[in-house]
Amino acid sequence: MSFASAPSRWPDVWLATAARGVSSCGDFLAASALTLALQSAGADGLAVSGLLLAATLPLVALAPLTGRLADRVDSRTVLVAAGLAQAGVCLALAYAGHPALVIGLVALLAAGLAVTNPCWAALVPAMVRAEDCPGPVRSTRPRAPSGRSPVRRWPACWSAGSAPVCRC
Repeated sequence: MSFASAPSRWPDVWLATAARGVSSCGDFLAASALTLALQSAGADGLAVSGLLLAATLPLVALAPLTGRLADRVDSRTVLVAAGLAQAGVCLALAYAGHPALVIGLVALLAAGLAVTNPCWAALVPAMVRAEDCPGPVRSTRPRAPSGRSPVRRWPACWSAGSAPVCRC
């Protein structure tokens, strides 16, 4: 993991944190709205459970591949491309009528989320110095409902040989 050698770019960290927060809220609202839309359209419980499974399964199934993608390709490029693809999928979701089509599009949307998650994590070390690592990592982690972090111990940053390492 390579850290920034210049001073930490705190405005970039806060912008990335805000963008990720808005994105997470949008994902949650979309899943809730689509679940209610399927249910109100007369779809049975199998369709609703299929929708929730389609929103979750790609995140788990694609994790090994998307982690490698985030390591090998510039995170900014991947985030922009995946964001545009997700916007196209959302546009198609607005006009989808059949429950099977909605479930398929939700799976595509979740695949885009599986691509963006490791890219968000890869951006933080590029924006901060190793000494400043715990603060930004803490600000980009999801919070528990109580407002406290689900992680009890903050990540530790240290220098291993010539390259700084952040253990998250």
